Amino acid sequence: MEKSSKKRALFCLGTAAYFISYICRLNLTAAMPEMMGSGSFTAAKLGIITSVYFVCYGVGQLFGGMLGDFVNSALLIAVGLSGSAVCNLGIFFFPDFLPVLILWAFNGIFQAMVWAPILKLFTDYYTEEEQVKNLTNVSVAMPLGTLAGYLISALVLAFFDWKYVFLVCGLGNLLLTAAIATGIRFLCRGMQKTKATHKRASLSEMKTAAKKIFLTAFAAVLLPIAVHGALKDGMASWTPTFLKERFGVGTVFGLVLTMIIPLFNMCGAYLSRAVYKKSNNAYFTACLFFALASAALGALLLFEKANVYLSLAFIVVVTTCMYAVNFIFISILPLGFKKYDCIGTASGILNSVAYLGTALSCFCLGGVLGKIGWTGVLGLWLGIALLAEGILIGIYVMNLKNKQEKGS
Repeated sequence: MEKSSKKRALFCLGTAAYFISYICRLNLTAAMPEMMGSGSFTAAKLGIITSVYFVCYGVGQLFGGMLGDFVNSALLIAVGLSGSAVCNLGIFFFPDFLPVLILWAFNGIFQAMVWAPILKLFTDYYTEEEQVKNLTNVSVAMPLGTLAGYLISALVLAFFDWKYVFLVCGLGNLLLTAAIATGIRFLCRGMQKTKATHKRASLSEMKTAAKKIFLTAFAAVLLPIAVHGALKDGMASWTPTFLKERFGVGTVFGLVLTMIIPLFNMCGAYLSRAVYKKSNNAYFTACLFFALASAALGALLLFEKANVYLSLAFIVVVTTCMYAVNFIFISILPLGFKKYDCIGTASGILNSVAYLGTALSCFCLGGVLGKIGWTGVLGLWLGIALLAEGILIGIYVMNLKNKQEKGS
């Protein structure tokens, strides 16, 4: 197999792994309305389950990122995906609140092992130009995985109980994981790493990366990263429930409507890359898309009861903008740590902050929804989006001043 063909194959396998991971976590979102309708789960309980998942996923990103710099990528991907599959299968056999809570927490831990080794593969075996291209294209796996998760769940729910959603997704995951991990291992044996990535990160280099993130001006971006996580995944997690409670939409039809969202979300990374290439400034790009998201949230708050399709359109704008921001925060910013050979560690830390924001959003939403209603929730989302926008504007202005001072 030629070198270019191997690179394409490796990219496809890495993208497939990321795609599968999204199916086996978005299926819970799809099943939530039916789980609530069964009487065994309340909004508060589901809020706890989703928030615990994101806490475990966020904390797991710290360790998954570090492991990504040390452990064989194919092995780490295989453990992460197969562990997630087992957790999904477990819910089918133990569908009560406490077992689901525990299994979904472990699902978060296993899934946290997937992204860092994929990112490491893309930096180990591709040039810098290829890396940005790959990171843009692999971002499509997120909305496509979301779409597939909703589609599979909708088909299963049309004929069976909600528990079968987890059975089908878990079995499908197991069947594909072995092929993906074996393929990655085979391809990597015949490929040569780029010159800059022969050595593994040392402990001191990992500490340097952590200090740069937490103890320098770079730390200012951590709050916007958390907010983007709260909006991107927190909002997506509750959209089917929002449509059902606000407009009386049936579960299956609500999932069909929700599947429209990922189709547009796929454009997020490409829009972000286009703006980033024009501006050559990550913070300007993030500022622009946060501003658009804030405007859409304001419109959703004003017209939330007007029409289900209008509300869905505003949700599409917000989530697509957050996918654009995600490309900057999770794909572009970690590349700055390549000189420390700590891309996996940096990615893990930034991902961790994003998903801890998601966890807090889901936990608060599940707890306060009954008290303040959807209008209050939308107001909270708008407030944190504006806060993040203000911080990003400050960072952007400071960067401009620093560049001007260095230029003079």
